[in-house]
Amino acid sequence: MLYGIMLGIHVVICLALVLVVLLQSSKGGGLAGGSAFGGGAESTMFGGRGAATFLSKATTIFGVAFMVSALTLTLIGTRGGEQRSVVAEEAARAPVAPLPTAAPGSPPAGVPTGPALPTLEEEAAPVGTPDAGAETDDAAGATTDGG
Repeated sequence: MLYGIMLGIHVVICLALVLVVLLQSSKGGGLAGGSAFGGGAESTMFGGRGAATFLSKATTIFGVAFMVSALTLTLIGTRGGEQRSVVAEEAARAPVAPLPTAAPGSPPAGVPTGPALPTLEEEAAPVGTPDAGAETDDAAGATTDGG
């Protein structure tokens, strides 16, 4: 209830802010006036420092009201005890398809079968290690037969 009322106030503030900003006239043509790249560009880009008009004061007031109402909506929205997730609701409603089962010892479905892979015992034996009876030459690191 309170969230709906606050949301309505926020929309009215947004529309009023847009209206007030669009009613303001540009100061000296702005960037599109052509003088932004010539002399005196500072005064046209940043505007004169004259007295604030009614529309500029209204813009400031509606801008502050917009920020306050947005923060208020955020706080009211997060105070609810349970958070709602549209993705979680859709996942709960989706039907669950059973996974294909395979016989024990056979590869899973979709896995191509190829040449047999080496067993753990074959992989455990290091390749290229010297025999137990071989001696190594310290200088060159070469192996010689033990005879």
